[in-house]
Amino acid sequence: MKRKWVWITTIILLFTFPITACSSKTNTLSTEENQITSNMEIIETEEIPKAEAIVDTNNEIITGKIDNLTDYTDAWTELYASHEAAINAYTGMPIMSLVTVGLPLANAIFYSLLDLENKDGNFSGPVGFGGTEGYYNKSGNIAEFGQDWIRDLDGSMSNDKAGDRVLSEGIFDASKGYFKLDDLIERDGKIITRTYTEFIRLDDGSFRCLYQNSSDLDYSGNESKFNELTFIIMGQVVYEFVKAKGDFGIAGELCTLSEGMTIKDMTAQFQKLGYTVSESGGIQDGVFVVN
Repeated sequence: MKRKWVWITTIILLFTFPITACSSKTNTLSTEENQITSNMEIIETEEIPKAEAIVDTNNEIITGKIDNLTDYTDAWTELYASHEAAINAYTGMPIMSLVTVGLPLANAIFYSLLDLENKDGNFSGPVGFGGTEGYYNKSGNIAEFGQDWIRDLDGSMSNDKAGDRVLSEGIFDASKGYFKLDDLIERDGKIITRTYTEFIRLDDGSFRCLYQNSSDLDYSGNESKFNELTFIIMGQVVYEFVKAKGDFGIAGELCTLSEGMTIKDMTAQFQKLGYTVSESGGIQDGVFVVN
């Protein structure tokens, strides 16, 4: 599968990545932490480049196993691109999380660049544009990656403070088409924000994605507990989603993702754990619908 570096450029135009640090850092790399962080700043742009379609000789979305993280990310991006026109044509308020669910994959690409040849081994070095130290360890079908550093100066976001610990850990299992990224920020020994993302890609090329964002602070750094959860089923024809919210903050229980999960299944799980379904919908007869 051809690597689509134009997609990375698109994301860079849209977002300032957590691993693109705006201040100097003290790196404290740790591969034993089961945590990871993601903090993005949206910047305005008038036009978003659209990635070209990934197709095989029959002009269909490629199916089957994908053995590297870049192609995995491309596969998600190209599927989204095939539904993008319908989503963009929606006349109501845009649902930003339907786009931002893909950012953890974009972040992970920077780690995978430490292993450009996709070989087994333990790799480390600067990741992203901020140059914080990261690692990418691959053995067979499984790659583990992440970083651990302390912020020396206040960041670009108002609640990113000097002394915050930024923790990053992810996993990509090519044999199962599975990706997970756990993003956290710790302050004074306490986790204050968490973004936990899972993707499962099936052999038919379709995806299921669960994106969970939790925080005990608002964007100004004031105490405000909230949870935002987004579940998406996306295939060559199907695009469905359901969103939920809560006020548990970091204490909120994580939902789990499984290969055959349906919108009904995830809705039931949201409600069982005390979250409130806020929106649902998808593309019906070429039209994006929000309930």
